[in-house]
Amino acid sequence: MPFNKSPETKIVYNFRNTCYRCFNDIEYPLLGDFSYGELLFQTIDGKDFYYVALIDNETFAFVCQYLKDNTQQKIKKLDPQKILALLADKPGDKEFSINYPICPICKQKQNHFNDNVRTTQRVVEFAKWTEFENLTEEKIDKIIAEFGRPDFDPEKKYEI
Repeated sequence: MPFNKSPETKIVYNFRNTCYRCFNDIEYPLLGDFSYGELLFQTIDGKDFYYVALIDNETFAFVCQYLKDNTQQKIKKLDPQKILALLADKPGDKEFSINYPICPICKQKQNHFNDNVRTTQRVVEFAKWTEFENLTEEKIDKIIAEFGRPDFDPEKKYEI
């Protein structure tokens, strides 16, 4: 399975916001309104951020096609962007959260962006799927099928 090679880093802007749960001021990067086909991933500890380009991303295209071709209804309803986060290489052995952004202090998903004060620029690395790209098709089928199980918990550590 040939997969794409991407640049190593991207510059994004940090925004300061007050967490609606713990009321601490936190900073995290957000992409602009014109960032079609781009995402940010955040590790579950809330401290590290990674950039993802979905356009021409062969791993993402593979996941989308897999979900489209699969006839199991539970698998068809899965979000390919969340699967992409779960399949990504784990930097420093940290999993990615599927609930971007989360507060690095209380770990709660941030649904409200009241302050939205742009602060500084941040250099973020691109997420990678090296481990996933080296799997056999049989192992890929098993892993993605696991994500469709009713008892699957995306916040638990899952080994590829």
